[in-house]
Amino acid sequence: MNSDLLLKLMTFVVFLIGQASFAAPSIDGSLEDSSPVANEKETANENLVSPLLSIDKSPLNKKKPNPLNFLYPYKRSVTARTGLIVDPDKLNDGSVPFLVGAAYMLYNKSRARYEALFNFTTESVAQLGLSRRHMINEPNHFRGFWSYGGVLQLMPEERFATFANFENYFASASIGMEDVTNMPKSVRLEIHVLVGAAGQSAILYVGSSWGLLKGR
Repeated sequence: MNSDLLLKLMTFVVFLIGQASFAAPSIDGSLEDSSPVANEKETANENLVSPLLSIDKSPLNKKKPNPLNFLYPYKRSVTARTGLIVDPDKLNDGSVPFLVGAAYMLYNKSRARYEALFNFTTESVAQLGLSRRHMINEPNHFRGFWSYGGVLQLMPEERFATFANFENYFASASIGMEDVTNMPKSVRLEIHVLVGAAGQSAILYVGSSWGLLKGR
């Protein structure tokens, strides 16, 4: 009797151990997979992180545009300048006069524009001029130009007779460049040659120009 009861008891224990082994979760994480709450939390975390990962950080690394890389938009300008007058006859005497003046470029859609000038020299001589200016590489900030025209010298001792004196008229030609320093301001360098019945001379200009009118 005792042996039969012990055998039945051992059989029952083995049966319980077997049932427990089939019901226990595996160590490889099957319990996490079988939990719907855990799955929902994991999905929620992925949804929060994914937008952060998808942010495009490229604009943060882009350099600010340099304003000097844009096209020069002005079609009219005014220039203030100074210069040295190189006259062969006066160089023999050791004289190198200088001048101050201004120039105004009129508006025109084409690259050829009229420019008026006024100068006043240290010899108390005034100059009035009009030239046809042709732009080179105009849309860019570094712009070259060449021009041709005429200049009238106003001699103070001649008064109104200065307009009738042929020797006061000169043919002129020039070549120069402008480069933007701070929009709309540009630095301007120019060599201006005058040829007339009274002789010839060259003027070396340096100055600043300001753009006044935008357009195409």
